[in-house]
Amino acid sequence: MLKATSFNLMRLDKKHHQRWVSIWFVCIWSIWVARNKIIFEHFGFNIEEVMFFIHLHSWNLLSARFSSFSYSFMEWVWNPSSCLFRSV
Repeated sequence: MLKATSFNLMRLDKKHHQRWVSIWFVCIWSIWVARNKIIFEHFGFNIEEVMFFIHLHSWNLLSARFSSFSYSFMEWVWNPSSCLFRSV
């Protein structure tokens, strides 16, 4: 399954590929921040908080990097795949 997903991502045009890479970076970074809070600040793991930060930071990053990405935060939260594939 992973190979099919990686292959499909490789077939995307440059803008769509850059957007998926940006989202991947935000996901990994958000998980890393949550991990650091658990280890160094003795917080518990809260999946809702992690997901909120992934939505927020990915929306901020995509809005800043791509002028064609002009969706509200609520549109992004409710239907991110539609926002990714409608804007080019």
